[in-house]
Order: sequence, then structure tokens, then C-alpha cells
Amino acid sequence: MSNLHLEGASVTAAKYAGSLAAHNEGEILFCTVQGSMVTADLCAGGLVGHNGADGALLACESGASVVLGGVVTQEGHFQHAGGLVAVNEGQLMLCSSSGYVRGSRDTAPSVKPRRLSENIGGLVGLNQKGTITGCTSTSSVAGFRIVGGLVARNESGWLYRCGAAGHVDGTNEAGGLVAQSVGGTMAGCFARDKVAGNNIGGFIYSSQNDDIESCYFQGALSGTGIAGFAGSAHGEGAIRDCYCIAAVAGASKAGAFVRYLGWDVQLSHCFWDKTIFPEDRNIQAGSEAQKAGVTGLDTESLRSGTRLREAGWDFVGTWVQCSGDYPRLWWEEVECEVGEGL
Repeated sequence: MSNLHLEGASVTAAKYAGSLAAHNEGEILFCTVQGSMVTADLCAGGLVGHNGADGALLACESGASVVLGGVVTQEGHFQHAGGLVAVNEGQLMLCSSSGYVRGSRDTAPSVKPRRLSENIGGLVGLNQKGTITGCTSTSSVAGFRIVGGLVARNESGWLYRCGAAGHVDGTNEAGGLVAQSVGGTMAGCFARDKVAGNNIGGFIYSSQNDDIESCYFQGALSGTGIAGFAGSAHGEGAIRDCYCIAAVAGASKAGAFVRYLGWDVQLSHCFWDKTIFPEDRNIQAGSEAQKAGVTGLDTESLRSGTRLREAGWDFVGTWVQCSGDYPRLWWEEVECEVGEGL
């Protein structure tokens, strides 16, 4: 399927709903959806409900409104909603989503059983061993549990040069880019959004056995159980060459970079802006050697880039920094004024 433009569609199903396809095992190229409404209890995607292991989406855009939990047909939780794809096991490349993705927060107390939503993502609800490259989301995302600006839950999946810049609101467990990840890889990614809720991380809330490199968060956080970059990092994972700038409002139990750090996680050459987030109780648990892997710098120092270069950050093929500004990723195609690039 290629070069298809769909506008104003309305799709409602008990499970596996998408504007173009419920399931995909082929190629979908250069397709767009705008002004559509997709509603399902299980696997609601703006473009596709389920993208299988042999499925691929290239240069597709979704401006659909996605609602998880509008069709009451089964007991239990509502699961998996994404602005582009609900569940991805294949490949997504150069795709984007906008609009909004909503998951049910709760039902009336008189309705039994209670029905709550989980895995609500701006682009993808559940990324299961899938590859996502060069994709972005500006979707507004809200739900009960496991809510992410780009991906809600990442299971052994790969995210490369991806970004989220929307509003994320999760009752419990939310992240600017990803809410939960297990055994995943994230490289050259950013989250520049507002994240609100309980137990939240600017970039990711829960990371287990992940490899995260050259990523950043810039934005605002509000709620309880807050961390500027990662709420918790545990297992045999690593976070390298990352930074966060987090403006925090009304926070309790806050961590400047990582709130909880497992003993086997490698944390190295990471920074946060301590002028904006002066929290000194930076990390709970973890060893002193691990904690030495993250440093608070004042705004001027972080914007100068000197300490980052001393730490070995790659400003040739990964990062770019205009004079007097925070570092950005090369693929974002930031334009500095003549003579400003550092």
C-alpha cells in the first residue's frame, strides 16, 4: 500500500483497530491519515492496530484521534494505543504522529469490574522487538498507567534518532519519550515536552537492562515521584552521554537525574542543569562510583559545552551546540547563526 491519503474516517472495534488496517504484515509507504477517529478496547492505532514482524511503515503520518476504552466488550484493562500503531513488532521509519491519544482513566465506582488503560503512546503503545528509526510525535497523550510521549512500553526494541514533543499525562508511570523499557536500545533520541502524573521521568520512567546513549530531556515536570531523566534504572543497563533540563513544579520525592539506580547499572558522562533543578538528593541507592557518573552543572557551564567535551561527547557526528545554547542532536538539523556552532 502506498501514497494513500485518508481524511475524516471513523473506526470502532472491540480490538485491533486502525484507520488503514487492523493488522499489517506488508509494506505501507507514504500514507497519511488526518482528522480520523479510532476507538477500541484493545490495540487502537491511528494508522494500524498491529504491525507484525514482517510489517514495515515508511514515511507515514497520522493526525488521527485515538481513544482506548470506548467500546466496553470485555473484562480487564484496556491495553495498547498509539498515535500511529498500537503494537509494533516490525519496522517504522521516518514516520510521525500528531493529534491526541487517550486512554480511559477509570469507570464509575458502580461499574464492576473497574476498567483502566495501560500502554498509551504518542506513536506506539507497545514496541515488541520492533525497530523505530527517525520517527517523531507531537501527540498529546493521556492515560492511567504506562504513558509515553513516543512509546509507552518498549520490549527489546530499538529506537534510533527519535523524538517526542507533546504533552504527557499519566496517572501512574509516565515518561517523556518512553514510560517503560526492558532490554531496549535508545540512541540519539530526545523528549521535549511536559510530563505530569505520579511516578514520572522526563525521558523515561522505568528502564531495565536498557542501553541508552546520547539522549536528552528538556521540559517541565509536575506531580510526585519525579526524576529529571529516568525514574528508575535497574538490571545490567547503561546510560551514557545524556543530559536533562527539568523545570519542576509541585514535586515530592524528586531526583535531579535518576531517582532510583540499581547496583549494576553503568552511568557515565551524564549531566543535569542544577540551576533549574537544584535538587541535591540526586540518586537513591547505587554506589558512589555510579553516582559519580552524573554531574550537576549550572546553566552557563552546560551551555558552554566545555565539560561535555572534556567528558568525550561526540560533537562531530552526534551532537551540535550553538553558542550560548544547550546541546542538540545533529539529526534535528539545528541551524546556528554564522560562527555560532561549537
